Amino acid sequence: DHQGEKLNDTAAGWRDFSATLIPESSHEWKTWAAHDGKPMSQFEFAQFIEDNIKDVATKEDHPSGTQMLQMAIKFELSQDKKIKSAIRIQSGGTNIEYVDTDDAATVERMQAFDKFMLGIPVFWQGQAYYLAAKLRYRVREGNLTLWYDLTRPDIVIDDAVKQILSEVQEKTTLPILYGDISK
Repeated sequence: DHQGEKLNDTAAGWRDFSATLIPESSHEWKTWAAHDGKPMSQFEFAQFIEDNIKDVATKEDHPSGTQMLQMAIKFELSQDKKIKSAIRIQSGGTNIEYVDTDDAATVERMQAFDKFMLGIPVFWQGQAYYLAAKLRYRVREGNLTLWYDLTRPDIVIDDAVKQILSEVQEKTTLPILYGDISK
């Protein structure tokens, strides 16, 4: 904490310094987080998967990147549409129910893609983590939209931060202090 060449050249600094580490998010993390929960057309979704196919992890019970791309390109959806109408003659009341459900073949086909796994680093040059994503789709007024919802990315971020702090503590042998003293 002394600034001079010799111990008594200047007064003690009384540890009047700090070091702050703010790791930068990886390109992959930024890309997937930016599109999380955002509906895309079939073309946009297929293009997104194609551009980021290397991030889709091949893991048991989850589709590969190639399978995800094929699904996005050749998405096929069949729905049963029914209108149920009931009229009460006595009161003149009307009850109309519109039912729009995926047929059994569509449900079975899409169960293979209901979730997929990413293998991406949270921070630049950091280790890759598995991160689950849920595939979502809707058909409204004849337009298909697809998107994904990342499953608990906060848990993955917490673990990545713990790994960095552990490495800093191991290599510097200094204690890690949590908090914000800038206020």
